[in-house]
Amino acid sequence: MLKGFFALITTGLLLNPAVFFGGLTGILVYIALAEEQLYELCLSYHLYLLFLILSFLFVLFFRKTLKDDLINLDWKAMSLDTVKYFFLLTFSFFVGILLASYFDFSIPEKKSDTTYSEYSQIIELKKQVEDMQNNYNEMLTKIK
Repeated sequence: MLKGFFALITTGLLLNPAVFFGGLTGILVYIALAEEQLYELCLSYHLYLLFLILSFLFVLFFRKTLKDDLINLDWKAMSLDTVKYFFLLTFSFFVGILLASYFDFSIPEKKSDTTYSEYSQIIELKKQVEDMQNNYNEMLTKIK
């Protein structure tokens, strides 16, 4: 796992803004949201629409592609770059979630469902089992 991480750094792929911010977003979302909320977020189209808008804005402001006349924008090339950065952002988002879940050392929450009455029922059942064992032992001694 660490060799793969170092390979991402040495090749420069991690320095790609789409990969960096997608992975960072995935890690932060995994830390901030509960499992059910994360599941709902990943199934919602709003997340993917946000990624598409961010990738379009990134290409529009930072990765402009001009036609041969150097005046007009080449919308075909920019739309392909938008799709490329969208997939990079989305894939790195899910890889960030997987990375955060791999290094998850959080302490599980205590179950609040167990109440005092349930504990008292367990103690009563334990007493009943002990009584049954005592009765069984008494019957065995009578038989001998």
